[in-house]
Amino acid sequence: MGNILSFVSNQVTVFFDLLAFAKNPRQGLLTCRAKYGDVFLIDCALVGTKIAGLCGPEALEQFEAKVLDGSLVKKDAFPASVATVLGPILSVLDGEVHDDRKRRLMEAFTATQLELYKPVIRRIVQTEHLRWVKSSSSSFSLVASTKTLLFKVMLAVLYGINDDAMDAYLDFVVVIDDYVASIQRSAKQVDPRGIETRAKFIDELIGPAIDAAKVRVATHETKPSLLDFLVQAGKFTDDELRQEGFHMMFASFGGLSTLAANMITALTVYPDVRKKAATARTTLVAQFPTEDSRWAHVTALGYLNQFVLEVKRFYIAGPTQVFTRATRDVDINTVHGSIKIPKGALVLAGLEATSKHPGVWADADTFNPDRFEDFELDQNLYKFCPHSMGPTQHRRCAGGELSTVILNSVLLSYLDFTWEMVPDQDFTLQLNSVVAVPVGQLMVSAFEKVPVEQANWPFKREM
Repeated sequence: MGNILSFVSNQVTVFFDLLAFAKNPRQGLLTCRAKYGDVFLIDCALVGTKIAGLCGPEALEQFEAKVLDGSLVKKDAFPASVATVLGPILSVLDGEVHDDRKRRLMEAFTATQLELYKPVIRRIVQTEHLRWVKSSSSSFSLVASTKTLLFKVMLAVLYGINDDAMDAYLDFVVVIDDYVASIQRSAKQVDPRGIETRAKFIDELIGPAIDAAKVRVATHETKPSLLDFLVQAGKFTDDELRQEGFHMMFASFGGLSTLAANMITALTVYPDVRKKAATARTTLVAQFPTEDSRWAHVTALGYLNQFVLEVKRFYIAGPTQVFTRATRDVDINTVHGSIKIPKGALVLAGLEATSKHPGVWADADTFNPDRFEDFELDQNLYKFCPHSMGPTQHRRCAGGELSTVILNSVLLSYLDFTWEMVPDQDFTLQLNSVVAVPVGQLMVSAFEKVPVEQANWPFKREM
C-alpha cells in the first residue's frame, strides 16, 4: 500500500477527522482507513482527543493481544451515559471477570447444544413460512415478516418460550428497537427510555422465563434452550441470567433479522448469484431427496452455505467497530505501518473496515459467494469479522455459529417456496444505518409452497 501515514499532524485535517468520528464513528473509521492506512493515530491539540484505528487482519490480531494483556480495556471506552444504559453485560467487561463469564456462557453454545437447537429452529421457521402462504392473498413485507420470524426463533432458543405463547410477546420487538435506539441517543447523557425498556424486557419477559426454566429443571422437563441449559448448569446467578439473557437478545436480534432479510435482497439484485443458488438447490434436492435428509445437512449445503457467509461479510448488521481505551503506551507494528498509541487514547478495531478491505478481500465491494469455497474460519479469525474477531473464547461473539445455523435454516426452508417481488420497489439499502434493509421493505406477493422438483426458484417468473 506504499508509504502509509500512521500519524496525522495537520491540525485542520485532524480536527475535521475528529468531528467525523464524533458524528458517525462508523464512517469516520472507514474514511480514515482509506486516507491513512490500516493503522493510524489522530492527535489534535485543539481538542485534546487521541483516536487510534486498527484495521486489517494483522492489526486486529495485535489489537486482541493487547486486550488480552490488559493494555487495551473496555472500561471508559464508552461514554459513562452509554455504559449506564448497557449495564454490566459481557461485552463491556474486562480481564478475568470477562473471561470467567465467557467460559461459563460458551457451555451453552457447544456443538452438542447446537444440535439440540436445530430442530427448534426448523420447526419455527417452517411454521412461519407456511403462515406467510396463508397471508399472501395480498402483498406483504418480507422485512417485517422476517423480523417476526426471527424474534420467535430467539424466544424459543434463548428462553424456551412455548410456540403457542409467542404471539403474546410480539410487542416486545418494539421494546428492543426502542432500547437499541436509546443507546445511540445516550452519547452525551442517559436516555431514560433506555433504562425503562431494559427494565421492562427483563422484568416482564426474562424474569418469568427464568422462573419457568427453574420449574422445568426441577421437574426434569427441560427444553432445548440456552436458558434451560444455563439454569440447569447452575453456574450463573439470577442477575447474570437477566443481564446476559437481555444482552443476547438485543445484541443479536436486529442484526440477525437484517441478514435474513438481505438474503432475499442479494437473490433479487444479483441475477448471476440467483442462478447459481437455483442450480445449487437442484443439486441439493438430487443429493438429498427427502426433506429430513436436507435438514440433516443444514450446515453442509455447499454453495448455499457460501451464500450465507457472503451475506454476513457483505451486509452490515450491527456494530462495525470495537471500542477500547489504552491503559498504557502501546506499540503497534505491522507491515503497513507502525504507531505508538499513548495511554488514555481511544482505540478502535475496524470490523467493517476489514470485511470490506480491498487489500484483504479480492473485489471487496462485489457480492461473490464463491470466495468462501474451501474457506476455513479457523484460519481467518482476523479476516472474517461479522461477529468480532479472534477465537470465540475471547472477544468473538458467542452466538456466531448459532446465527449461521439460523440463517442456513431460513434459506433451506425457502427452497420449498416461490414468490413474486412487487414491481417498481426500491431495493436500495437504507442510508446511515448499521442494520440497513431495502428502502422498499422487500414487498412480495403470491408466496406459495411448491414441490422441490419445480424448476423456477425463487421467483415464479424471472425478473
